[in-house]
Order: sequence, then C-alpha cells, then structure tokens
Amino acid sequence: MGKDASDRERLLRQFRVIFAGIMVPVALVGLAAGFVLARRMLKPIQGLIDTVRAIDTGRLEARVPDLGADDELNELARLFNAMLDKIRTLINGMREALDNVGHDLRTPATRTLAAVEMAAATKNDPEELREALLDCAEETRRMVSMLGILMDISEAETGAMRLRLGTADMAALVAETVEVYQYAAEEKGVGLSYTAQGPLLVTADADRIRQVLANLLDNAVKYTPSGGRVEVVAGRTDGAIAVSVIDSGEGISPDDIPRIFDRLYRADKSRSRRGLGLGLSLVRAVLYAHGGAIDVQSTPGAGSRFQFTLPVAVGAQADKAT
Repeated sequence: MGKDASDRERLLRQFRVIFAGIMVPVALVGLAAGFVLARRMLKPIQGLIDTVRAIDTGRLEARVPDLGADDELNELARLFNAMLDKIRTLINGMREALDNVGHDLRTPATRTLAAVEMAAATKNDPEELREALLDCAEETRRMVSMLGILMDISEAETGAMRLRLGTADMAALVAETVEVYQYAAEEKGVGLSYTAQGPLLVTADADRIRQVLANLLDNAVKYTPSGGRVEVVAGRTDGAIAVSVIDSGEGISPDDIPRIFDRLYRADKSRSRRGLGLGLSLVRAVLYAHGGAIDVQSTPGAGSRFQFTLPVAVGAQADKAT
C-alpha cells in the first residue's frame, strides 16, 4: 500500500525555513555578543600586557588603566598598580640612599686622602705623621660605622637581624640610659629627667633597646638649646609598654616628619651638626624587628615627642591577669 508524503515534506521544508530564520540571527547575535564580551574581558589583560611592555622599555610611570568595573580582573589591575607604586617608591628610595651614601662617604674619603698626601709631603716628622695617621683612623672609623649601621638597618628590615631575646625591664633600661646622658645634658645646660615606675617587662634584646634609647636621647639633647628640658616617660598602655622622649628643642618641620626615618636623610637645620643621618632609621628598624612601632609629634620651635611601644612580656601579661 502507498501513501502521499507531499504534505509531510512540505511541513518539513517550512520547519527548516523557520528553524534557519531563527537560528541564523541567534548565532549571529551570539557571535557578536561573545566577541564584545571577550574583548571586554580581555581588555584589562591587554592593558596589563601593554603596561609590562612599557615598563620593560624604562617607563616606570606606566600603569594599567582602571576601567571602573567591579570584577576580579579590574581588582587584579588595581593590585598590580599598587605593586608598581610600591616598587617605584622603593627604587626611588634606593637611588636617594645611594646618592646620600656617595655624598656622605665622599667627605671622609677626601679628608683621608688629604691626610695621606700631607703625610707623604712631610719630611719624616714623627708628630705630623702621627697626626695624619690619627686623622685617617678617625675618618675610616666614621666610614666603617656608617656601613655597619646600614647593614644593621638592612638586616632588621629583612628580618635577618639576630636578636638575643630575653625578659628585660624597660624601667631599668631607661634609668641606665638617662644616667649615661646626664653628664652631656648638664654640660649643655639641658635638664634631663625620667619617669618610669617598674617593673615594665618586655621581651627584647636589651642591648638593642639601649641603642634605641641612646639614639633618641642623643637627638633630644643635641637639638635642645641651653635652658631646655628633656624628659623620658615609660609606662603601660593598651597591653604594651610605651616610652616617650619629650624635648623642648627646635622641633621638626611638617615637611620633614614623613622622611626623618629614611636612611641618611638629614633636614637642612641638622646638616650643620655632625652626624650620619642614620640614628632614627636604625631606631625604627630595631623596633620593627621587635614587633614594635614608633610615632613622632612635633611643633617647630616648641619641641618634639617620640614615642615607641613594645609588646608586654608574656609572663608579665599572665601575672597582671592573675
């Protein structure tokens, strides 16, 4: 038996036409949308590639454009830009530090060379030769001291500084350091006192903390005029031991405060005084190695206040809790 299939064939042709009429535009729209979305998704990556190529050619100021989108790729671009900013800051700091090292080492090196040439020009006068040797030794000691402090700062900042940790009484350390500087303060006509009710126990390298206190006291006495006062206050605050060195000296300019802890940085007023410009850098580095922090408040012409904090020793916290 046979049956006419023309109606079914006609229906299938119509179905194919309708299917093609629907699917072709859908496919074209899908391809266009996919192309647009792919370009949008890959645009931050392309910006990242362009930025890396620009930096490779020496343009350290190049940054990935912020498209303002709230997605993972744009967040990656922001983090990459933040990393570039930090790297640029570190590079600028290294360049400035190297410039300062070269500038500060040039003077003692020139003096040493002059002393050697002067000694060579003398006619074997033992006294003049001895003075020349002493001058060379003094300038060499200055250069060695600078390089040694720079090494200490680098070790502290990278976590490689070897600390002989133990339980130390901050009140006793303050008393010892103030006693050492008492004579220098009296000689300059500066009043020096301290307030520290112990025991104030911290886990620290006592020698390094003495170094911190000595640097802060040395600066305070040095920049306080005759008739002024320097006071050291130590006590507990918010689960930590806080030590403040307060002086009535020259103060620090607001423009200089953000940079006083930089290596070899010396404000214009302090360049006339002998020093390496490394004391405060070492202070911050040593405190960082101990898990501490330092803060400065200063008013030009009215004095400065340097305050650093260290965590309370674990045993001392337990004793206080009980």
